[in-house]
Amino acid sequence: MLARWRDIAGTIVAPKRFIDIVERTGRTLMFTQMVVDKAHEELSRRVASDLPLQINFNVFARDFDSETLLRVLSKFIGKESHLSIAVELVESDAIDFEKAQLAIEELARAGIKSYIDDFGTGYSSIERVARLAVHGVKLDRSFAMSPPDSVLGRMLVQVIDMIKTSGHLIVVEGVETEARLNLLRSTGVVDYVQGYVLSRPLGIDEFVAFLRMHGMTGGDKQLAA
Repeated sequence: MLARWRDIAGTIVAPKRFIDIVERTGRTLMFTQMVVDKAHEELSRRVASDLPLQINFNVFARDFDSETLLRVLSKFIGKESHLSIAVELVESDAIDFEKAQLAIEELARAGIKSYIDDFGTGYSSIERVARLAVHGVKLDRSFAMSPPDSVLGRMLVQVIDMIKTSGHLIVVEGVETEARLNLLRSTGVVDYVQGYVLSRPLGIDEFVAFLRMHGMTGGDKQLAA
C-alpha cells in the first residue's frame, strides 16, 4: 500500500516530500493507521471477497511493536481469509534487535509476515538481514534503477546472492525495463519484483481495472500485490 498526498491544486505530492514531516511531528502511528483504514475500506468494498491478495504496509521502526501493530491491523486480522497481511520495516531509524525479533515472532503467530524494506540504504543493513527472522527482504530501488555499468548496477546480482544466503525471500524494487527484469529472472533466486515494468502505482479504480484486464477477479486466480 502506497500513500500519496493530493494537494489543493489536484497534483500528487510524492512521499519523500511529506514522510519526513510525518516523522518529525511524531505522527507516524497516526499515519500508518490512516493508510490501513483506507486500504481496508477500499479493498473490502471494491475487490472480490474470494481473490487472494497479500497486502503490505510500511511500518516505521519506532512503531515496530507487536501489541501496537496488532491493534493497528485489527480490521484485517482473522476476518478476511483471502487477504494475507505483511509489514515492511522501513529504514529511517535504528532498532532494538531483541525487541524487533520478539515483535516479528508475535506477528507471525497472528499470521502477519515481516519484511525488511529498502535494503542497502540508511539503517537497513546486512545486520538486520542476518539477525532478524523476517519472511523476506526488499532490495532498495537504487540498485535496479542504476545503469548496468554503474557501481550499484554492477553490485545488483552480488547483493542478491548475499541476501539469499540468509534464506529470506527476495523482492527487488524499482524494476523499470524488460532487460532488468530478464537479468533478475536469470539469477534464479529472485522471488518477486516491483516496479513500472509491471505497473505504476494505482488508485483503487485503476487497480480494479488492472485486475479485470489480467483476468484476476476471483475464483482460482491469484495475484501478489
